[in-house]
Amino acid sequence: MTKAEQHLIDTTEYLKDIGLETFLIGSTLLQFIRSGEIKERHRFDRELNIGCLDEDLTDKMIKRIKKDHAWCKMNEDEDWNFRKRTILYFGNNDPKKLWGAKGFFTLLVPFFLKGSSRVEYVGADICMAWPKRHCKKFGTIDYRGYTLNTPNDPKGWLEHYFGPDWREENLNWYWQTDAKNVESLVNL
Repeated sequence: MTKAEQHLIDTTEYLKDIGLETFLIGSTLLQFIRSGEIKERHRFDRELNIGCLDEDLTDKMIKRIKKDHAWCKMNEDEDWNFRKRTILYFGNNDPKKLWGAKGFFTLLVPFFLKGSSRVEYVGADICMAWPKRHCKKFGTIDYRGYTLNTPNDPKGWLEHYFGPDWREENLNWYWQTDAKNVESLVNL
């Protein structure tokens, strides 16, 4: 098992042990669906992406995560109608050297229910939105004796995010310019 795969297993098992169900998202889901494993294709593959339903992530869990992991950072913002937060769950002891570092880290993203969408908040009132049907129930991938959750329609989820050519390798793809589901919170 690679270090990235072990880090992902350790992270998801830890979160499961404290009562939080997670599911694969982003390039991590993409790699498992494409090849059945995580491959380090370039330096940004050190980020492992998992999501959870915001209503399942309790304040007690957040306190526990912060207590158990010194390199855990939460970004939180709140307005009158929408709580926005992301958690960076670090696997590297130096968050200043996170991108391109040799260690791995996991980005845990709470998905909020907003109208008919499940929303990942990315900052500055920008989000990525998926039809909520993708997060109603979860599918699974069995990997080396571990069960990892996926959105219930992983290929539909990937197409909604990466576009219809998600099956083709594109090392230049970047979520800020290429994601197909970026929205303003105002428009949801």
